[in-house]
Amino acid sequence: MAEFAERVADAVMARYRALRPKGKPQAHEYTALAAFVLTRSPDPLTGEPLVVAVATGTKCAGGDARSATGDGVSDCHAEIVARRALLK
Repeated sequence: MAEFAERVADAVMARYRALRPKGKPQAHEYTALAAFVLTRSPDPLTGEPLVVAVATGTKCAGGDARSATGDGVSDCHAEIVARRALLK
């Protein structure tokens, strides 16, 4: 199981590193990273992980910054943004 987890982590980090640097935290900054990963094998432990959505973020807009019409993203935590990317 640890080997599979390492393959998933490696796939997610490779996909993250392949993204353009714009919007990524700088070396002295921290953020959360979330991803959705699939395998295309009857046995998911032996399949190659496929990263289908990846995002970073730890922010949430305060009351004044939220859109009253719902046309803005107010929760930018990594898990929420990755889920939005998955559903697109």
